[in-house]
Amino acid sequence: MGFARELFLDHEDLSEEFICTICHDVLEDPLVVEHCEHIYCGGCIKDWCEASGTCPLDREPIRVDQLRVPQRSFLNLVIGLKRRCPFAEQGCTTVIELGDTWVHTMNCPANPDYKTECGQGCGAKLTRNEVEDHRCIVALKTQLAALRVELSQVKAEAENSKGRLRALEKMILDRPFDQEMQDWITQMCYEVLKGTPTPRPELR
Repeated sequence: MGFARELFLDHEDLSEEFICTICHDVLEDPLVVEHCEHIYCGGCIKDWCEASGTCPLDREPIRVDQLRVPQRSFLNLVIGLKRRCPFAEQGCTTVIELGDTWVHTMNCPANPDYKTECGQGCGAKLTRNEVEDHRCIVALKTQLAALRVELSQVKAEAENSKGRLRALEKMILDRPFDQEMQDWITQMCYEVLKGTPTPRPELR
């Protein structure tokens, strides 16, 4: 469950303290065994612990609740390791720190799932595999259909709000308020949706 060693610079010279002895790759989400301080990938040691209940190196009994996150100084060394982009085989030559892997991957142009805006101006976001088959007119029709659905929903919500306002107005006007207060309530019901409500008169 670790990171493939061959992706790291000078991977043949990587210190063994950064290598999980279960998967033999660079530590991923490392956890340390509380009493012996051996460090493994989090996923690897949890699976191992549940299967055998012993530390892989010294065979001492361990439990999952005895696993801890290593000290910050050690974690900083791990996430600072230099590695190649996961899409190096697709042409990316960027060298990054291990801790920046996720951010770089999401924004790497060599990532097949990385999306850029259509160069023809339709606004569609496309992966490299989608560019060849993309047709702006189709994308615009899809956007238009989505907007029509959204508009119909807004209209329905507006009609529903109007109905509730009418019901509220009727209910309030049936209450024994004086005429000035009734007039204000009536005006308020219609102006509240505009964001410019009339100040409430003083109660008598």
